[in-house]
Amino acid sequence: MRPVGTGPEPETSSRQLTTDRLVIRGPGLGDVPALYNLLHGEPGRPITQHLLWDGPSEMDEVKNWCETYANNGFYQGGHHWVIALANAPTAAIGAIGVRPEGQPGRADIGYWLSKEHWGQGLMTEAVQAVAQYGFVHLNLHRLEATAYLTNPASSAVLQKAGFQLETVQRGALFKAGSWVDAKMWVLLRPDWEVQPSA
Repeated sequence: MRPVGTGPEPETSSRQLTTDRLVIRGPGLGDVPALYNLLHGEPGRPITQHLLWDGPSEMDEVKNWCETYANNGFYQGGHHWVIALANAPTAAIGAIGVRPEGQPGRADIGYWLSKEHWGQGLMTEAVQAVAQYGFVHLNLHRLEATAYLTNPASSAVLQKAGFQLETVQRGALFKAGSWVDAKMWVLLRPDWEVQPSA
């Protein structure tokens, strides 16, 4: 058994997570069309404008992602899930993932959600569920998240989920041909342990 906060055992595989309103499950090939269409369907691509990734250029990229992360080990690139509503668990509305970051016990979290589901508290619910998974099953000490300075909604999600603003990183991320500023949000195990939902 590894000491508290020093990361999971190497063979740790992902689990399905549930909340009051969500099912957070491993991706499957049936999710490919929905995920691709969500990332490309809105004018101006409102989802990918706030992601470091510009989104898939073709559907095969999403297919490869689903195949790779259907049941991937944590140290093989992290755990990645699709997000679905509990009353429609086969219909993906977004994605979330947690990846190892540098040292054992340290990870980062990233996520996106379809525009029609913004502003309903769903992403906060998903982030809280993945954070709990990280501290309980992945034996994390530190969970990090980066949000563009131009994306206050993402920062609000993290703050509501118990993360604390650690720093503003100037010119930290390269997006659409420019270096942009970002906020680094952090949730430490001792802070998570005293949260009401922990």
